[in-house]
Amino acid sequence: MSILLIIVSQLLSNFFLFLSLLCFLSACTNIEFAYNDEELTNQLYNKTNIIIIIMKVIVIQNRMGIGDLIIFLPYIFSISEEYNTPVSLLVRENTKAKELLKNNPYVDEIIILDRDDKKKTGRHQGITGILNLIQDLREKKFNKSFVFNSSPRYALICRMAGIIEHYQYTLFKK
Repeated sequence: MSILLIIVSQLLSNFFLFLSLLCFLSACTNIEFAYNDEELTNQLYNKTNIIIIIMKVIVIQNRMGIGDLIIFLPYIFSISEEYNTPVSLLVRENTKAKELLKNNPYVDEIIILDRDDKKKTGRHQGITGILNLIQDLREKKFNKSFVFNSSPRYALICRMAGIIEHYQYTLFKK
């Protein structure tokens, strides 16, 4: 008798779980409740309006050379795995990231930081360069940023570019 009660209670809980799932689907996909399986199946396949949110993550590694990029690669790959999406990288051209990571599944896009500190030239150099970088990042609509630097410049750039979640080394501490 007790085994029968357990089976009945399991069936009822599965039934209520199924009803909850149907209510959720009807709210998310504009489905009206159907009274038979064929009608429900037709509505599920013909009227779904499912919204998929794609996370866009940028990793900013503005240090100078290949060695600096290679040191941070495990962190970049971990971020990509954690958020289950390839990341975009903002790097300097002399890191050779485009050549090293061109077929890497963890990297979606490589954005070159066009700034030469010695010659004081480049699209991202100076105040106008900061504004250009903000505009470039804003157009790409990133959700999260990870900055491998403690400079307040990149915290400000990310905030002004509309990136909501920003992670960075602790500011003003070495």
